[in-house]
Amino acid sequence: MLIRFSVENFLSFKERVEFSMLPGKGSSLRHHVRRGERRSDLAYLKSAIIYGANASGKSNLVKAMHVAQSMVRQGSQKGKPLPAKPFRLDSETLHAPSRFEFEFKWQDTYYAYGFLVDAQKVWEEWLAEISKTKETPLFERRTQENGAIDVVMPGLRFPNPDARRRVGFMAEDTLPNELFLSSVNRRNLSELKGIKPLQQAYSWLTDRLKIIFPDSRMSGLEVELESDQAFSQIYNRLLDYFNTGIAGIETQKVDFDSPSVKLPDEVKSAIKGNLSSGERVIFSALDGVRYTLRRDEGGELFAVKMLTRHKVTGREEEELFEVHEESDGTQRIMDLIPMLADLQKEPSVYVIDEIDRSLHPSLTYRLLELFHSENSPTQGQLIVTTHESGLLDLDLLRKDEIWFVEKNAAGASSVYSLEEFKPRKDKEIRRGYLQGRYGAVPVFRPKQSLRAVLETEGA
Repeated sequence: MLIRFSVENFLSFKERVEFSMLPGKGSSLRHHVRRGERRSDLAYLKSAIIYGANASGKSNLVKAMHVAQSMVRQGSQKGKPLPAKPFRLDSETLHAPSRFEFEFKWQDTYYAYGFLVDAQKVWEEWLAEISKTKETPLFERRTQENGAIDVVMPGLRFPNPDARRRVGFMAEDTLPNELFLSSVNRRNLSELKGIKPLQQAYSWLTDRLKIIFPDSRMSGLEVELESDQAFSQIYNRLLDYFNTGIAGIETQKVDFDSPSVKLPDEVKSAIKGNLSSGERVIFSALDGVRYTLRRDEGGELFAVKMLTRHKVTGREEEELFEVHEESDGTQRIMDLIPMLADLQKEPSVYVIDEIDRSLHPSLTYRLLELFHSENSPTQGQLIVTTHESGLLDLDLLRKDEIWFVEKNAAGASSVYSLEEFKPRKDKEIRRGYLQGRYGAVPVFRPKQSLRAVLETEGA
């Protein structure tokens, strides 16, 4: 679970900002707080919702998480620039490194992992085990100006000196522009005792943290619906719950080389050539039909497409529609439903940028209400950005679950919680937000006519 995320000198974040999932002192909606069984466990919130004006930086917070995650997951190649994007509106930060840090829980252990990078090098990197009262460094890495890498591992417990030496050799092989955490985990080291914390940190960052942007599509949805009957039943129930008008889902296997798959032959050849066994890729053909292409372990290639079923007045047989024929809002909820199914069984952390994109406000409210229901079996966390002020409801959310991002006159973004304002429980939060009481809203000049705005001075 995510405990905290901080970022500094990245996109619109000049100074260090901290986003926290630790609960405040409020006692409302207690079921929104997940508490551990041990006294040493940290409590954390199940959700957070982030507001801000256009270009305030709220999407940049999501991008910061995504860039940091991508650097861990993808590793690097010699000489390849890193995706550090410093704050560009100050000469002092323009060439300074960017800093990212996650604090999270994986299984029964709490970790802090972070790094300091610019476009050429990973200057610093660290992993520590944390608790309420102390921090135990597991490894610390520094890169010298000449590219030499120093890694100390005071908190990693190895069974023998040889195991420690092996990991030391990995540190020496790590590229200056590569994260040590990525370098270790791209090797097959499951049998090597002593690096379990490195494996756990890598697993959480690459598998449990799931980031969804407005144009994201659920990869492999078609294959999962076809192969997992239990998931298919849950999916259809949720489609009905959200009143999409869809009677059910159907999947069809398609010959990828068939003319019915509207793609140029050279594109098909490129896709097939880049797809390894066990991998899958999602794509839309020229006619808008969406497919999932998969190569199974035996090397066989197959494509699957999804169709929606609709009841027809006056006949028993249902009508089939391509997914792209559904409304944008229906397609959006179809891509979000797998998240709700996943959160029933896995302790994942979903971060969704612009959750309200293409969705009716009532539907967005119902989605959050469903996630927050007291008897909800959800295991993970849901963090979203939005403009939808109708969600500013203290019957739906706690004060410490509501966050704002605001950009100052110098173009730098700050992040803060509604709890800092200590509003009363009966306060009309939505009205106060729209009136600018909490900041993070657009600021306009005095009301003018369109002609007055367009007229140039002195014309």
